[in-house]
Amino acid sequence: MAGRRAAEEVTTARRVTFTFDTGMLIALERRKRRATEAFRAIVRRGSLPVVPAFVYAEWWRERSDVREDILAAVIVEDMPPVVSERASPSFTQPPGGSS
Repeated sequence: MAGRRAAEEVTTARRVTFTFDTGMLIALERRKRRATEAFRAIVRRGSLPVVPAFVYAEWWRERSDVREDILAAVIVEDMPPVVSERASPSFTQPPGGSS
């Protein structure tokens, strides 16, 4: 019995982080069943999904009630400058342009 209790303590001490990409945010916005079910399961576990700032910037186009609701239910994570600098060329470079 003591071994089982120790295993349960380890399990409850371990945390899982769920990180959403742009596709997941779009699927939630479009109310796709699988995305909605996954999101609800994450929340039932007591977690809030994380959205990296560059994913948020890529997804957000203009305000809508649905986007506001999604934004209120996730944690937007800041990026260290190094990661931001590596990601930014893909946002600033015109299609077909070169580095």
